[in-house]
Amino acid sequence: MTENRNGLIVDARLTEANGTAERATALDVIDDIARPGSTVGADKNYDTSDFVASLRRSRAAGIRGGG
Repeated sequence: MTENRNGLIVDARLTEANGTAERATALDVIDDIARPGSTVGADKNYDTSDFVASLRRSRAAGIRGGG
């Protein structure tokens, strides 16, 4: 995960390449580091109904996703 303004790496994790690990890990990272007022941006591969629904249930519940 990178910080948006300066592109600094704020979290990195190694996972199995299985087709869903990226989205699952993204949710874990967001749950671990999101604070009130945090925003999340992602590419179109994250725009799935399952990911967006999980994101809305997460600690970052105020974030809107999917469009």
